[in-house]
Amino acid sequence: MIRKTSNKNKNRIFIFSILAISLCCAQGCDFLKSQESSESAPDTVTQANSVDAPVMEQISSSSAIPGQQQNNFDFSSKKDPFKPYIAAVNIPTGASKRISDISNLPIHSYEISQFRLLGVVLGGNGDRAMVADPQGRGYVLRTGMTIGKNNGRVTSITSGGVDVVEQYRDDSGKIRKERISIKLPRKQ
Repeated sequence: MIRKTSNKNKNRIFIFSILAISLCCAQGCDFLKSQESSESAPDTVTQANSVDAPVMEQISSSSAIPGQQQNNFDFSSKKDPFKPYIAAVNIPTGASKRISDISNLPIHSYEISQFRLLGVVLGGNGDRAMVADPQGRGYVLRTGMTIGKNNGRVTSITSGGVDVVEQYRDDSGKIRKERISIKLPRKQ
């Protein structure tokens, strides 16, 4: 016949198993060995002091370790990620510097007399005129825009044509103004 185990027996088995497990863990962690070494530690210390061991100098954490490689990257050929896409151009206020030296637009690469007036639109959102360069490319002009090699400024747009004023320095150094008008061709 099988007897039923009582609660006291169950508790005893449980406590015994916990003790067995803790002893196994303690032995694996060298718990007992550390207690033995602490008792015999004064003997080992006296033995270590009697032996003359060379003392190493402590290497500072700020200095480089001789075996360690330093990363040397060269970013001179890389694009600056903080540089703005649009660079500000400082235009000098002096009249001696021509703006045409700075401007490289195709409308500024021909003399004003080489442009042909194709049409004029008056009224609406302002007067506009369409001109073509010698290669046939068309440009829309408004009052105040610049045109030609000497950066002539469009002063007025009328039904008969476009009036442009060019400023330039002559040989004596004086600023000269020349009025040029581009006439609308008549129908034949």
